[in-house]
Amino acid sequence: MIASLIIIVFITYAIVSLWPWLYSKYRIYSALRKMQGPKPHWITGNVSDFDGSFSQSLLKIDRQYSRKYALYYGIWHPVLAINHPDTIRMALKKPFSKDTDAMKYVRDWTGDGILTSNGALWARNRRLLTPAFHFDVLRSYVSIYNECTDILIEKWKNNCGKCIEIFDDMSRLTFDVLLRCAFSAN
Repeated sequence: MIASLIIIVFITYAIVSLWPWLYSKYRIYSALRKMQGPKPHWITGNVSDFDGSFSQSLLKIDRQYSRKYALYYGIWHPVLAINHPDTIRMALKKPFSKDTDAMKYVRDWTGDGILTSNGALWARNRRLLTPAFHFDVLRSYVSIYNECTDILIEKWKNNCGKCIEIFDDMSRLTFDVLLRCAFSAN
């Protein structure tokens, strides 16, 4: 009797706790179902479409679907991929709410900074930060930016004509510039 009551309470608690998350996933899947894109497997999504190089496989899918398409990295990770400049411009110009659940997690982790704050706090942070990015301040670092970029371009020249993964290269470029500008490390 008590065991069945505990099980019922536990199941009810699990359903009530998971319901908002499941409903949000359902809404995302419903919206993406209307999009064009490679047909996903019900468990693995489109992971099986990525054979060999991730960038080569993604390039093949990009060529097949012109502006935007839906991809599924497994059952729990749907992605809307946009690859046309006009579509990207529309997405970047659209204002987004900073009061979403995801932004609350970011705010808990990073605090109320320029990316997570609204209103007067955002205006104050922006006002304090803007002078640091004035052109006269950044002018002294242009030679460092150019040196780091030249190193990256030389690396890319060796891969001319090939499809390359730029995420790691851009991360290293950013880190190199940061080290040289902030810490004078070479």
